[in-house]
Amino acid sequence: MPEQPLISVLLTNYNREQYLPYCIESVLNQTYRNLEFVIIDDGSSDNSVSVIDKYHDSRIHFYKLKENHHISYATNYGLQKLAGDYLAYMDSDDIWSVDKLEKQLTFLQKNPHYKACFTWVDLIDEQGQCINSSEKALHDLYASTTSSREEWLRYFFFEGNRLSKPSALVEINAAKETGCHTLAYVQAHDFDWWIRLTMNHSFAVIEEPLIQMRRFKNPDRNASGESPAQDTRFFNEYMMIRAHFFDNMPQELFTRAFQCCFINKSASSKEELECEKAFLLQKCVHGTEAYPIWGLYKLAELLQVPATFQALKTGYNFTPKDYYELNKTVLFYSKDRISELENIINSQRDELLIQQVHIEKQDKIISSQIDSFKQKESRAREEIAALFAHVNILQDTLNQTVTESEHLKAQLSKLYSSASWKITKPIRFLNKFFRNSFGKRSS
Repeated sequence: MPEQPLISVLLTNYNREQYLPYCIESVLNQTYRNLEFVIIDDGSSDNSVSVIDKYHDSRIHFYKLKENHHISYATNYGLQKLAGDYLAYMDSDDIWSVDKLEKQLTFLQKNPHYKACFTWVDLIDEQGQCINSSEKALHDLYASTTSSREEWLRYFFFEGNRLSKPSALVEINAAKETGCHTLAYVQAHDFDWWIRLTMNHSFAVIEEPLIQMRRFKNPDRNASGESPAQDTRFFNEYMMIRAHFFDNMPQELFTRAFQCCFINKSASSKEELECEKAFLLQKCVHGTEAYPIWGLYKLAELLQVPATFQALKTGYNFTPKDYYELNKTVLFYSKDRISELENIINSQRDELLIQQVHIEKQDKIISSQIDSFKQKESRAREEIAALFAHVNILQDTLNQTVTESEHLKAQLSKLYSSASWKITKPIRFLNKFFRNSFGKRSS
């Protein structure tokens, strides 16, 4: 490699003593050697510090926080300690492929217009066993592709995150420009950071799994694990991020990214674009109006300003009366409403299970048909092979017959041209004559 830039690997850890050795060694054993390994222990109460202290590698810079502050604080603390040209995030229960950094750095050096790159992932359980099949939905989610900034911003806004934090490699200047992680976020802190990174920089995805990302059966052991409390916090963080999604987005970028979703496709003035933002915020979850609260907040603000009040009225035929109708939507959920939604979700889940059973039955039928076709194909191939063998035998017999015929023709030709044949020609004539003559008399 012509250049050997320094890569700063940033690992934050809290109570992961069991998995730390796998994580640390996967970093230290990278084929790309020029790295610094900044480890922040976020006030662990287990033996994590002792595990880390056992590694005597000059590339390790170990910092111990006296108390647990959680991941955003620990990450921001670590960001201040970096000296490298690139930043690579790492989680303390995950594992890198041995050539991860080398492949990513080579890619970025060959494609300098990208300021960061991510990779695909393999999912593993507590024992390190691959669970890509059983966690297919999540595995497929992380199998993203390289897209434009505009495409990614639309996906982030309507759908959410599909990038893996420990797969990231980011140019340090782009990382510094993106800034610190927001302390208010725990589960979506990386998602918020990706959005801010994308505001100014393009990134790529290497379509190869270069990390093993661990999933736990106990949801409390994953910051992004699934449990009612975790799901609630995750959704709340996502909604807070969406509330501020457009705050620092340049007008030109906003138009390029979201014009395809505009109500007024020709919207261009500052007031019109603010109106478009309000309407987009009404359907910021999967493009539906299930959670319109931020859009209503925004519309309420716009109605108070004469310029945007007029833009709403003339460009969108939207007046306070329309707002009053929108405000009849359920925004804040009572226990009855939550129970109603849970029933809907359970009904949808039951329907999905029925569809899954049907799909499994169809799979079995298709598999049986495929097996039958394979058996028929095998028999047909055997019959064709037998026919070809018989044809070969007939061909050999024919060739032998032709050879014998040619040999007889040669012998006859030799006989007809011999002197004895010519001398005996009169005798053969007389013999034929008398045979014919006596044959006629006897008849």
